[in-house]
Amino acid sequence: MIYLGEIPKEILDKHWEYFENSIGYKKIEEYKNQNILPSKQRALFRIISNHELLKKIIIGKPSEIRELIDQYNEVVINKGIIISNEVFSFYKDFIVTGGWNSIWLKINREAWLSHKKNIKARMIYLDKRFSSMEMLYGLGKNDRLNIGVLKSRFNNINNNISSNLESWNDLLKSIFDYSKFIEINDNWNAYKYTTDLGITVCPYCNRNYIHTLETDSGRTRAELDHFYPKSLYPFLSISIYNLIPSCHICNSNLKGSKNFFEEQHMHPFENLNQSKITFKLHYTDLKIETVIPNTNQFEIDFDFSPSLKNSEMTMINNSLKTFKTKELYNNHKDIAQELIYKAYYYNRTKIEELQSILGDNSGIDENFIERIVYGNYIHENNFGKRPLAKFTGEIISNLEN
Repeated sequence: MIYLGEIPKEILDKHWEYFENSIGYKKIEEYKNQNILPSKQRALFRIISNHELLKKIIIGKPSEIRELIDQYNEVVINKGIIISNEVFSFYKDFIVTGGWNSIWLKINREAWLSHKKNIKARMIYLDKRFSSMEMLYGLGKNDRLNIGVLKSRFNNINNNISSNLESWNDLLKSIFDYSKFIEINDNWNAYKYTTDLGITVCPYCNRNYIHTLETDSGRTRAELDHFYPKSLYPFLSISIYNLIPSCHICNSNLKGSKNFFEEQHMHPFENLNQSKITFKLHYTDLKIETVIPNTNQFEIDFDFSPSLKNSEMTMINNSLKTFKTKELYNNHKDIAQELIYKAYYYNRTKIEELQSILGDNSGIDENFIERIVYGNYIHENNFGKRPLAKFTGEIISNLEN
């Protein structure tokens, strides 16, 4: 992964102005006064209408987005604004224990341990554990508490939650309208965003170009990955730091809908640790008899800075795993082999000899070394300009050392 830097202020200003003039912005006022909505939801829209909070949602930095998600999970989900506390507590048990079958086995075992072979006492115990569910879903005290009934109860809970969340998410999606943002008929949209950012290589893999092109006969742009999925956090659907320009392989084939809040990953707009992990060659065969090893005699691997914190290592490892970085880059061993060749035959000493022979006007400078000898950018501030630049620069640096 490569660090993209902070988004320029002029882009942030355009994005905020776009939202402030949008239909979605006007709907906040409508929803907070709409009597057909539950009072708790109307109260939440009154909170959302706060100007500073809205600016955090739309153009807040990654650290601010994480704070918003924490607040959303606590206030909207856990406090029963969308789902009653009672139902949600059962739902959490349901998820954590692996489903209705696991819950039945667990509670049935608890009942057996508590009451041994006293069948009547076991059934009373089970009835107590599920009494509030009986009230919620109208199951009588004399209903036989078997696996079929239990499955039915949890299906009811799941449907209840899905229905409530879906209607709530629809309201948020109508405010933070991603489908409108990706249309092409506005002054500011996804195409303008990716054009102004000027990012031409996928930051997740640094392997694929993601140019934006608009013509009368067709157009193309980078896919916009929702770093934190809009299906779970619809209020972040058009948050600018949640829209990561990326290639189809990384966004759709590898990441999909994975929740990067629950399983933290490196963020391309956050300079926490990208420079603390570098590519290296790991030689698997110690009996290399030639200057240039065969591709089966080494692997592409990584060096990790000893200054990395445990939390940073977790993010790095999650990112490497999700985007299959090691596996994919080991398809480029022929390029690494070529870099070894160039580093050997065009080392610094030989470049300096050429300079002394041909003179200062020969054009043999750092740019010559990068573009002609190595065929890529090799300095960190240029890694985002061309595919495999980070890989090339770090492999060359290790070879020179």
